[in-house]
Amino acid sequence: MDRQEAEATSRILSFSIIGHILGFGALLAALVFLAHQSARKAHSERLYHAESELRRSLARQSDVLQALSEAVIATDAQGRVDVWNLEAEKRTEWPAQEV
Repeated sequence: MDRQEAEATSRILSFSIIGHILGFGALLAALVFLAHQSARKAHSERLYHAESELRRSLARQSDVLQALSEAVIATDAQGRVDVWNLEAEKRTEWPAQEV
């Protein structure tokens, strides 16, 4: 075996090692990316379910508020009307759209 053959073998081995290292790096990057995407998807699903539950709760509250026989008027910190039920509309004779 001459020197050129010995170097060819070591060159092939070097390229093989570099290829394996690059392949392992690409695989690791893909796994990290997939884990990140999975975490984002799970977070989005939790937000969706929380918002859905909030909407159901608000709809239930609105139904109860509208069914009350007492006038209910609530304002926010700036004095703008937040809540106005049908009984308040009847007693004040102001439509909810005007309020």
